[in-house]
Amino acid sequence: MCNDQYIEMSGYTREQLMDTDDLDGLIETIQATPEFLTHMLTGIQDKGMDAWIRPDGKENYHEWTAAPLEIDGVLHIIGIDRDITERLRNERALKKSEESERAFRKQLQVLHEVILELAKSKSVDELFVKKLFILDQIPILF
Repeated sequence: MCNDQYIEMSGYTREQLMDTDDLDGLIETIQATPEFLTHMLTGIQDKGMDAWIRPDGKENYHEWTAAPLEIDGVLHIIGIDRDITERLRNERALKKSEESERAFRKQLQVLHEVILELAKSKSVDELFVKKLFILDQIPILF
């Protein structure tokens, strides 16, 4: 069984999902994380992160939680998946932006130091330095 959010996350139709054998996914999980089977058999909840390629070719990342449930002597596994694709994209974009900002600040600091050295040189035109020295009005935050 699956809810509408899982259908949207997976990229498959409800019918396609219902026609699949949950055992295939379980076997893949056990192969990837052998302790999963031990946890399920001993009644311990487990969790992790996984990814797959949707039928439309897009990557999908999700966190999952699985809990064993025994009913009439038969072990069932209840699973909840949460789509984290957008969160991971945002985290990557933020990291890239922060790296760009650090590089820019480093370049700005070097430029500022060069201008200060130029200002000390008697061979540099004083008017040029005064016009360029608006950088002194910009706070350098590093």
